[in-house]
Amino acid sequence: MIIRSYFYRWQGCLKRHGLAGLEDRSRRPLNVRRGMTGPEVMEEIRKIRRKNPTYSAKKIRPILLRFYEEREVPSVSNIIKRHNLFFRADTRAFKRRSRSAMRAAGGSQVRTPKDKPCVERMIETLQTECLDYLSTP
Repeated sequence: MIIRSYFYRWQGCLKRHGLAGLEDRSRRPLNVRRGMTGPEVMEEIRKIRRKNPTYSAKKIRPILLRFYEEREVPSVSNIIKRHNLFFRADTRAFKRRSRSAMRAAGGSQVRTPKDKPCVERMIETLQTECLDYLSTP
């Protein structure tokens, strides 16, 4: 059983276009808006992103507005996404964790100058215990 409106829709398509009218058609709009960004603006965005990969669209837009008019600078974030302008930054400087975060994450323990003598004492103790264990008959 099908819905009555579907039946009449298909019947009309069949009468107008024959069997080809029953095939699925694209639902894409006929008129799709194209980007109006000039190549010089695109190249400027690319240069800024290569030089400073951590700059977001919010930082890049004011830089561009110094040299171009408002209408020439569209959504910078859309341009970055559309043209895949993602460049890997040197993230080592950004990924430093605090000592408390390292302890909470359970990562390698943070060594401070105060901890160094304790570690050395622990190593000496383990060495002597191992030697005592091995030397006992």
